[in-house]
Amino acid sequence: PIDFDCQECLEQRKFTISIVTSNFISSDNIDFDNPNPDSLQTVEVTIRDLNDNFPVFVEMPAYFVLETTGCRDCTIRGQDKDTGIDIKLDFNITNKNASVTPEVTESPMFTLNKEGPFSTEIISQYSAATIAGMSGFFDLEIDVIDSKNQTQTAHVKVVVMTSQNNITFGFKNTLNEICQQKNGIEDVFKTVFKWSFTEKDKINCNTTSRSKEGAEAYEDRFAQLEGYFVDASTSDPKPQREISAKYHEKFRELWGALRQLNITLDDHRGFVGETSSDW
Repeated sequence: PIDFDCQECLEQRKFTISIVTSNFISSDNIDFDNPNPDSLQTVEVTIRDLNDNFPVFVEMPAYFVLETTGCRDCTIRGQDKDTGIDIKLDFNITNKNASVTPEVTESPMFTLNKEGPFSTEIISQYSAATIAGMSGFFDLEIDVIDSKNQTQTAHVKVVVMTSQNNITFGFKNTLNEICQQKNGIEDVFKTVFKWSFTEKDKINCNTTSRSKEGAEAYEDRFAQLEGYFVDASTSDPKPQREISAKYHEKFRELWGALRQLNITLDDHRGFVGETSSDW
């Protein structure tokens, strides 16, 4: 079938049709390869787009992170295949549920800030003090709607991450070495703990953007990775003490797996809120 949005048949958006007129009822005597010029007409047909596709969400992460500073990198993106017409997408929060402690008495306070024709950002209306006392997550139901009111719905998890979840790992490596193996380190955490690791403040691994002092700092030993853990299957946030217990339980396995990457875990550094005597 002819479809403007068919990516494999873009050349079929324009057709040229030749029409031959004849007085004969039968076409047996017409030479279609060499028609009489007086009986030949050419018609150009252009295929136009229709709004016949539903919008979809793209690059949707498993969860977003809510910190005391607000919702971190909480941009939601949509896409519509109807590229031949002027499509703009709208986003709406249609339902909000809170699974946090202490219990939130009012409806979860989140709004959307339109960033462009195909994206929006989740904005938290909670104060930093309120977020600091929370633990748990929010479940938001968000619709993406095109100009024909065709809608798709997604459930978005916003995980609360505060000092109750904040973990710091120390390494006997330079920051350069950590940058080179950062993805591998996160894979090791996920394999050993069965939890996903998210950096709190992403390390700048772009060597071209460092100052001279910053470049020297990247060569110092005893680098750190600070961040949070969530359950890999449910995306539920893990409290600091639960991670500490898992660390003690899995230390030898974790240490050995990191050594395969030439990364050495410094067990004298420990977690935020703990000292070396806690080990």
